[in-house]
Amino acid sequence: MVRVSWTEAMAFCDWLSATTGRRFTLPSEAQWEYACRAGSAEAFSFGPVDADYTRQANLADQKLREFVCHTYKKEREPWLNASKYDDWIPKDLRFNDGGFLSDGVGLYEPNAWGLHDMHGNVSEWCKDLRSDKLPTQRVTDPQGPAQGQFQIHRGGSWNHSAEDCRSASRDHDTRAMRKITLGFRLALVLAVP
Repeated sequence: MVRVSWTEAMAFCDWLSATTGRRFTLPSEAQWEYACRAGSAEAFSFGPVDADYTRQANLADQKLREFVCHTYKKEREPWLNASKYDDWIPKDLRFNDGGFLSDGVGLYEPNAWGLHDMHGNVSEWCKDLRSDKLPTQRVTDPQGPAQGQFQIHRGGSWNHSAEDCRSASRDHDTRAMRKITLGFRLALVLAVP
């Protein structure tokens, strides 16, 4: 699901919790990154930032050339002789993951923990508010600030560069923002014995 605001994503979590009797929410920023990394210390769960991601992620690549079409013609066919001013979306032309816009869930290989689409496809809302003051020492399950104007989202999307889709990359928007590049992932809250 894309074009869903943070407020709508949280409302869905509340509805699903009430419907199932189990507690669902959005992951914290720390939980999201931990799940994305899946034990890896690299930029991606599958390797460094310049790794071939075509089997693991839907990022900005050759496929985005299909967006380029003539501005003044009704036909929306790809424009093969476009100038740099028409073909302006940044992309890595070394790769073609086959994904155009957001793809279905699970079409790319999962990370080491079996989680799909942690890098690219759509950026995912987190429950934390944005903070510029991240912990400088090792912290277990850090929480975001109690107040703020922007919500964090992580993972990058189909129109983001590899650099913007790293495990550590962060982005933010207002709670009301809806984009074709932004969705969410559920986290099931387990009771601690």
